[in-house]
Amino acid sequence: MTTQRCGFTVVELMVGLVVAGTVLTLAGRVVAEAAVGAHRIVDSRRSFDSISVGRRWLSGAFRSLQVGRDRDDSFGGGADQIEFTARLQQPSGWFAAERLRIARHGSALIAVTSADTISLFKGVRQFEAHYLLRGGERSEWLRGWYSPSTAPVAIRLVIGWHSGAADTLLLVVGGRG
Repeated sequence: MTTQRCGFTVVELMVGLVVAGTVLTLAGRVVAEAAVGAHRIVDSRRSFDSISVGRRWLSGAFRSLQVGRDRDDSFGGGADQIEFTARLQQPSGWFAAERLRIARHGSALIAVTSADTISLFKGVRQFEAHYLLRGGERSEWLRGWYSPSTAPVAIRLVIGWHSGAADTLLLVVGGRG
């Protein structure tokens, strides 16, 4: 007569626990790596959004640039700083003429108005501005522009990032471009 066995032996239970522990450990590592990847994606998206907002703000400021209308509407720009007057949207929703200075401050590109300092881009290692004298095949880019009555056709901003990458932004000035 044979006896029927019920249950598991201690060895079978131990093997089952080791296999289950290994599977759970590997699953935990996969979940942790997925979480790190998700955080990287979120950080990249925030950085992209921030850069997009800065580009839109700069584009709007240069499109609304005013020169020679009032006594403080001169345009001045060097390789590392730009000053001009633009019509900026106010918190109340209206647009008003404001004097701007765009320059690098530490590792940020900022725009300074009479009432506020706006951080346009973070992580900036280098900033250089060039000014387009006229359009066409004989166009010239200048390193400086100082005039109480005129502005360049366009402005080229070369931005070097701490990551080693670089961007070139071409911004059309008002109705000139």
